[in-house]
Amino acid sequence: MQIPNSYMMQRLPLGKLVGAIVFVWGAIIALTSLGKNFSQLAGLRFLLGLFEACVNPNFMLLTSIFYRKQEVASRLGAWWLVNGLCSSFGGLVGYGIGHMEGIQGLHSWQWIMIILGSVTSLLGIFVFFFLIDDPRSPKLHLTDEQKVIMEERLKDTGIKRSNKIEWDQVRECFKDPKTYAWFLISLLVNISNGALTTFSGLITVGLGFSGLNAILLGIPSGFMDIAFIVFAGWIHGRTGDSLYTAAVFIFVTIVGLIFLIVLPTVAKLAGLYLVYSYVAAYILFLSSVAANTSGYTKKLLTNAVVLIGYTIGNIIGPLIMTSNQAPLYVGGVVGCISANVVAMVVFIAIRTWMSRMNKKKAANPTRKAEDGEDLTDLQDPNFVYRL
Repeated sequence: MQIPNSYMMQRLPLGKLVGAIVFVWGAIIALTSLGKNFSQLAGLRFLLGLFEACVNPNFMLLTSIFYRKQEVASRLGAWWLVNGLCSSFGGLVGYGIGHMEGIQGLHSWQWIMIILGSVTSLLGIFVFFFLIDDPRSPKLHLTDEQKVIMEERLKDTGIKRSNKIEWDQVRECFKDPKTYAWFLISLLVNISNGALTTFSGLITVGLGFSGLNAILLGIPSGFMDIAFIVFAGWIHGRTGDSLYTAAVFIFVTIVGLIFLIVLPTVAKLAGLYLVYSYVAAYILFLSSVAANTSGYTKKLLTNAVVLIGYTIGNIIGPLIMTSNQAPLYVGGVVGCISANVVAMVVFIAIRTWMSRMNKKKAANPTRKAEDGEDLTDLQDPNFVYRL
């Protein structure tokens, strides 16, 4: 869905597009309650993934449009914090709805779909009518002084919105070494994300917990998400560095994965909670992608490539946690460790490349870009990569 979504992002108002997508997404969740067999549920899950795939790239672009490059990391972290909150308390909501078994002749899992799907669709309607997707929108009621400040801020975003597909930017995207680095990092980091979907539950079961107790054990993981994100944002704010900082958080994830293998059973929980450090690294990575990609068509296509890597990583993760590895799942954990080590190397390599590009541009000044030109980061002689 990433390629058609990129096309829609360029041709349609973002607020309307996001609202429509969220509404349909919620409707599909609610309709899942009607599934009677595997083929129907699989078809609905396919449609769910199709529309869910559109949400993150739209959020990333909206964030890039409204905030300056140095502000993107903290803003992405702010809305990503909600994932941590949902990880902590979403299970408790599901546990409560689980007590609705038999009401109106429906199973509790059907009520989960109906309730959460309906709330999501209502949010989609609200977003469709009220989400402001343009800093120049009259709905913001900016004063003349604020408009001047806003225009100055927009110069720093590096985004010149356009409804036209720039084919030279498409070609450049696939010639740019950053594109392949971003894809690899997104894929490698999210192998751990996909694996945790399976492995965290297996650890909890292995410790002998079930029901509410198992849900309670999952709450700290959400708060670890939040703590790592806040800490990463603080470090980024103090140092201005994204990629070295991300590499450090990936190292913490590697330490957590090693703990899962070597520590005694109960102590494995400490390792499991440390593994969630990769979330902070991934947010810093996304902020780097947003800040270091210019040219509207190129930015949309790059975001699509990153999300494709994200998806492939999440597909691979659960597949390496095979049941014949129980109870330690050493092979799968070693696979995650290896993926994260390679991701660290790519983080450092692409940072080194961008640093060299900055020095090369500084040593060979050329013409100044004209206001309104939709230049890519490689075309713009004044574009400085944020490391």
